[in-house]
Amino acid sequence: MSLYLWFVFMIVISFCWAVWFIYRPIKDNKIDLNNSNAELGRRKQEELKQDLSNNIIDMPEFEQANIEITQTLAQELVILEETSIVKNKNIYFITIGFILLFLPLISIGVYQLMSPVDVIVSTPNEDQKTQLKSPEKAISEIKLHLLDNPEDYLTWASLASIYVELNNFDDALHSYEKSYQLNSTNPVILSEYASAIFFTNNQQFDQKSLDLLKQALKIDPNLTFALYQIGLYAVSNGDFDLAKISWEKALISMPNSSSDRQFIEELLLQLDKLISEKQYKQSKQNEQNSFSVIVRVSIPENIKSERSEDYLMIYLKSANGRPAPIAIKKIKLGEFSGEVTLTNRDSIMSIEKLSKLVKTIAVARISESGSAIRQEGDIQVQSNIVDIISNNVINLKVLN
Repeated sequence: MSLYLWFVFMIVISFCWAVWFIYRPIKDNKIDLNNSNAELGRRKQEELKQDLSNNIIDMPEFEQANIEITQTLAQELVILEETSIVKNKNIYFITIGFILLFLPLISIGVYQLMSPVDVIVSTPNEDQKTQLKSPEKAISEIKLHLLDNPEDYLTWASLASIYVELNNFDDALHSYEKSYQLNSTNPVILSEYASAIFFTNNQQFDQKSLDLLKQALKIDPNLTFALYQIGLYAVSNGDFDLAKISWEKALISMPNSSSDRQFIEELLLQLDKLISEKQYKQSKQNEQNSFSVIVRVSIPENIKSERSEDYLMIYLKSANGRPAPIAIKKIKLGEFSGEVTLTNRDSIMSIEKLSKLVKTIAVARISESGSAIRQEGDIQVQSNIVDIISNNVINLKVLN
């Protein structure tokens, strides 16, 4: 019999005993009340008889008094009996109500105090049992299980996850591969397998890990862990837009109570900063690349035809700094169309961009050798100092 049945049985027995205990005293009190009143009447009648025998009263007075005593006694007995019955009935119902109300409450309270609630422990499932054990012991037991159940892909995956916790990635990959060969449709295991490959490769994604993640997301497009890893891959390749899309989708897929929400939110904040910095640098780069200076050189036709195989070097140098070129273009004279456009891409040094110049001098030199140092026989012309911010077109003329 269960503990609850014993508890109900105890309440029923207690209730029956209480009713019996209360009912019996009420019945006994009723009988005692009648006897005591009858005894009192008999005593008064005996006293009247003695008074009659002693000639204290005569016969008519005796009979009249006897009748009055009898009637009075009868009336008192009726009144007392009715009062007693009503009172006892009230006490009876009040007591019964009290018992019905408080006896179960008291019984429940005693039951709760006596129940060993503090030592009740739910039976752990297999995963919880594994967590309570040491990793080494868990591995031994799992291996024993796999000897009898080598086709259990979930157990192979559990074994792999324990190896990952121990940073034993070689055995982890072996176990994940076993699980994958048995069942390649579990998206969670696929994403965990990809993660193990990632850490094995010094936190680098290879083609296999990417294929596993794509396969997992094809099965479950909202799988949080796979979306998180795709975001990592995108960041490592500078694809911030893909990373943001993946992490935002992962955040939407998470329940509000998830402890990982704050982590993903912080990643998105850092990603927004990177995107802002990238956009700022890109805008600056575009601005610099759009900056250009046009140099037009007028060359007599006879020089162009005679020296068509010579080199034409057109460059800009600082008006106040070193004489070395800041930006330069070098082409065959026969290929020259009459002008060249110099931009930041033509700058010789990355720290000295053409767009940083304000005052400059344009130089055009025709050279057979194409050397950076002027040689004998070279033809060279240069402009005056030009403010290329206000005027980005410079004209030069080569004379015969």
